[in-house]
Parts: sequence; structure tokens; C-alpha cells
Amino acid sequence: MMPYGYKWMMAKVAPMTMSMIFFVMTFLIKEISCDHWDLGDLSHVSWSPVTSRHELHSSLEKGVSLIQVSVDNGTQYLHTGGDLHSFLPIVVGDEDSSPTSDLTLQYALKQVTAKANKKTGLHIKFLRTGIITQSLDVLREVMSHNVNAIDVPVFLEVNVVSASPHTTQPLVKDPHQTIQIISKIPGVTPVLGWATYHGNDKVWKSLADSGVLTRFQLLRVRRIIETLWLNPTTIKDTDVRFLNLMSNKLESQANEPQHSFSHLVISHLLSAIKTNGYNGKAIEDPYSPRRAYRPPRKDPIREILPDYYINTEGYTESQVDQMIHLSKNLTNVGFALRAGMLKTANSTLQISRLLRDDSSRLFIVSKRKMDKEKETDIYNLFDRIGRKNVLLEMNTLYIDDKDKDLSRVPAPRDFSSLSSETTISSNFIILNTILALSYKKIYC
Repeated sequence: MMPYGYKWMMAKVAPMTMSMIFFVMTFLIKEISCDHWDLGDLSHVSWSPVTSRHELHSSLEKGVSLIQVSVDNGTQYLHTGGDLHSFLPIVVGDEDSSPTSDLTLQYALKQVTAKANKKTGLHIKFLRTGIITQSLDVLREVMSHNVNAIDVPVFLEVNVVSASPHTTQPLVKDPHQTIQIISKIPGVTPVLGWATYHGNDKVWKSLADSGVLTRFQLLRVRRIIETLWLNPTTIKDTDVRFLNLMSNKLESQANEPQHSFSHLVISHLLSAIKTNGYNGKAIEDPYSPRRAYRPPRKDPIREILPDYYINTEGYTESQVDQMIHLSKNLTNVGFALRAGMLKTANSTLQISRLLRDDSSRLFIVSKRKMDKEKETDIYNLFDRIGRKNVLLEMNTLYIDDKDKDLSRVPAPRDFSSLSSETTISSNFIILNTILALSYKKIYC
């Protein structure tokens, strides 16, 4: 039996030795960490959307592989050096009602290219076609005057082919000229996309065509519908009062044809929120008689008007033929795909034709917030062309409390009861060293 002094020494030395081992492992892993921007394999590229300076700096500090921004025409905040009379390309969210931001495209480009050693890429989308020309001037200026910019992957997405006559997405008028201009900017890869019509696009288009709601009201209703889908427990009482006000306003005009659909959407949205029971104080009438308390639904309603959801057949042969014609002379090009249009076998077959002339081309697959598709729904594309040419920009379907890890934090390990059999195995040290040295081979 080991003396007490030896047991005490092992209790103190063992944790220190283990800490040293993990420190060495961490150092080795950092030294041999791989470059995530190997264009030969995009399966390990991480992605993060950005709409403000705080999110940009946070993504750069975390070492995100690809930062995605949406660009619109607007003004910069005054406290960040902006001018109310100066309009320029700014980074905004898709549902931002006011064209103003603290993050400009020029600032984002300079910050990303300044971190060229980290190889963080930038994916740029346009909310309007009118801002493309000015944005290209900014790109040309930043990319041409920065020696590090050429090493930073910058993807510039433009819609050049229409996938539906009902689409409301921006579509460039002269795709040949636009592609030619983008291709001449050093370090910029053109990403060609289709203007699609899928998912809840029919609801958004019908609300906009009715002309009843202003742009601010339309975007707010859309944001509430998306919150109901993603996490209904976070709907604000102020949004519920806004819906009540709009419902009362449209109720007297519901007989008019142009008002009927807007009233239908808002009334269904209010009914779903009321049934869920998370905003009872904002919905109930203070003058109504008191009723017994009813707890919120365990399985909340997340979707309204499900019959309006569009499930398209995907990309057709003629649509892919147009894209092949536009990209036939390009050696460095990518294609933007919508996940909901890749579920059929014929659609993935047509898309795979884009790789026949050049297998190094890449695909960026994304979806809208309320699109129901998940990563498993595009496995047909992976089976057809593989995974290494596909870059995913997809979030989770929705936030569910059941998906959270509710397990308790384990208690700290107690070394006071170490026995004489407690030793640090040399095999353990060798195994972890081998794992650290083989990290690049396994994960890269």
C-alpha cells in the first residue's frame, strides 16, 4: 500500500501533467491547422451572415471561413462618419425597412482583406440591381490597391437567369456585360444565380401586389411571420399590438378585393399567436370578463397558410442551357442554388451538367428563412456531383426547446481519493500526440 505522502503528490502532479499534455496538443493543432480555403474541397467551410460592424468583427475574431453580406443603396450612420446626403453601398439585413447601416461595403472589404492571413472569404449579394454598378467601383478600388486582397476569396453573386415569370428577385438586364465586368476585377469570382419563385414567395408577392401595406408594414408583418416559424416564444407584445391595429383597420375594408388577402394573412397570424398563448397580455381585452388561466401550448403553431407554400419542380433543362451559354468562357465561376429546387432527381441531373466543362466550378446552396428544406433534402445533389464542390449556407429549420442540451454539468473530478493504481500511461501520451499530428490529414 502506497504511503499517504505519495498519494498526496500524485493528486497534485496528475492534474498539472494532464494540463501540460493538453497544452502541447493545442499548440500542435494550431501549428498544423489546415487552410479551410482549399477550393478543391468546400465541405469544411464555415459560414456566417453579417449585417453590422459588431457581427463583422465577431466573425473575423472567430475565424469564420466565409462571411455573407447583403448590399443595398443607403446611408451610413452619422456616428460612424456617414452623411445624410451621401448614398453608397451599405450592408443591411433582408428585412431592414430603413436604408441605413453602420457597415458599408468598402469598410467590410477592407477589414476582410486586412485579415488575409486568416483566409476569411466574403460572399456579396445585392438586394437591388441599381446598386451593382456603384458596388463594382468599390470592389475595383479596394481589390486593386491592396496586395493582400488577391489572396482573399471574394464571391459576387448576381441573378442572370429567370427561373419563373412570377419571381420578384433582382435580375440584371444585361448579364453578358455584367459578367464581363466582374471577371476583370482581380480576386473576385462571379457567382451566377437564378431568380427563383419557391416556398413562401407567393405570400410575399401577393402582399406586395395588393398595395395595402406600406414597405415598413409589409416588412414588419413578414418579420413576425418568420419569428412565428423560427421561435414563436420570442414574439414581442408590441408586434402583437401592431397586428391588432392593422387588423382593425383592414376589417372594415375586407370586402374590397385588394384588401382581402392582407386581412386574411394578418387575421391568421393573430389567431396563431393567440392560440399559442405566449402573448396573452397583449391580446386579451382589459374590459372583458376574467377567465381561468390557460398555459401556453406545448406544441405551438408555427405556420400560417400552408397551402400557399410553393414546391417547384426545380431547375429545368432550358434554364440550365441559358446558364451554360453565359458561363462557357469563364474559367473561375460559381453558381448560386436554392435548396428547395434541388429535391428532384431531374433538377440535380440538369445542375450537374454545369460541371462537365470544368469540374473545379463551385456551387453555393442557400435557402430563405422560411424555406422548409434541410441539408438532407439536397443529398441527391451530393450523390450526383459529390460534396467537395458544394458550399452550404443553410441555417437550422427552427429553434426547438427539445433540441437543447438539458443535461446537467458534471461535478469536478476529485483527486483526493487517488489510489496507488493511479498513473499516467505513456500510451495515452503517445496516442494523443499521434492524433494531434494527424489532425490535418483527418479533418482537412
